[in-house]
Amino acid sequence: MKKHPYFDMLVPEMSEFILLLESPLSSRRVLREWPLSSVELLVSNSGAKYILKSVQSPCTQELSFYQMVESHHLPKVTPIFITKNHASFLYSFQEGIHPKELGLSKKDYFMMTQEIHTWIGRLPITLPSYLDISTVLKWKIW
Repeated sequence: MKKHPYFDMLVPEMSEFILLLESPLSSRRVLREWPLSSVELLVSNSGAKYILKSVQSPCTQELSFYQMVESHHLPKVTPIFITKNHASFLYSFQEGIHPKELGLSKKDYFMMTQEIHTWIGRLPITLPSYLDISTVLKWKIW
């Protein structure tokens, strides 16, 4: 692991992926960064693509969510390292068209997001949460 050049975050080094991916990386490109996380596109010499997410804060439930929910709708996730204050995990890359490229009307876009919301609501498990504000009292206390 190495320290991120700007933020208080640890990120894996290129050499750390050889054992994990069974192939050296041919490229690594930052897609998004902000003080709490960094998202990168990794491409192996074999052509496989992955998304690497490194986070600084333990407040995220993202890794727990993807580990609990297995679906063809969601990418597979592999934890790389997890500490009290830092974590990195690797997603399988999902090819597809971004919704904004579909030329949807506002109504169709809303309907699509409602379908996603309904699908999540039908998951047969209790999903992890960082903050429980499910009642008025809990919201006021927060």
